[in-house]
Amino acid sequence: MGFEIKEQWDKDTHGTAQLSYLDFKETLFRIAHWWATHFDLEEYETLLEQIYERITWKLVIQEDGSQNHIIPKINICFPDEEIKIAGESEFLSKPLVENKNEWDDCPSDEDNKSEFEYKYEEDEATMSIKKFKRLKAKQENVVLVEIKDPIYYQEQIIQPQGFDKYTTIIDELMEPEYVLPFGYPTEQLFGLIKNEIHQKQSEIAEKGGKQTFTSSFNLEEEEGVDKNPNVDV
Repeated sequence: MGFEIKEQWDKDTHGTAQLSYLDFKETLFRIAHWWATHFDLEEYETLLEQIYERITWKLVIQEDGSQNHIIPKINICFPDEEIKIAGESEFLSKPLVENKNEWDDCPSDEDNKSEFEYKYEEDEATMSIKKFKRLKAKQENVVLVEIKDPIYYQEQIIQPQGFDKYTTIIDELMEPEYVLPFGYPTEQLFGLIKNEIHQKQSEIAEKGGKQTFTSSFNLEEEEGVDKNPNVDV
């Protein structure tokens, strides 16, 4: 990666030691033009603003002269608005948990219980309505749920707030080790979920049982995971 960055820098600066203001503007336009989804000026502006928020932090200068840097948080969310964009996606029209339990006859006057689901069917022979029940698909009898449709998510930048009027705030370029590419925090999140699924499946296999689990990982406590302080799940 270092070689590619140097090669691009030499190209943008035309072999000089610095980037002119004109070349800087052309470089920003090229980034927006290449990576925006549509040829749209407002979309270019939005993309460049998002990039700006991802590569800057706040230099906070207190009244007494003390200074510190604050890194904006990256909040990963799965908004309902994005789900609606999926339209008639297959996973929206099917239950996430497939119930394979058998239907059993039950008295028509039996009280409904929360652990069962019920249905009514007409008996063609007697022309009567019969009641059936089966156990609901719960965590203890589900092994795996597979969703092949796209997952819609957003990574929102949460800027620090609550400074008093005597505090000076300056935007500065963030140190490179704190800059995270678009999608990287979400990739880390799903990597953790995948690892936990594999771990739980191994535990289930050892016990010889069938059950699912409730995800309870903590991003800050996982080993081998980027603990960049500006990620917030």
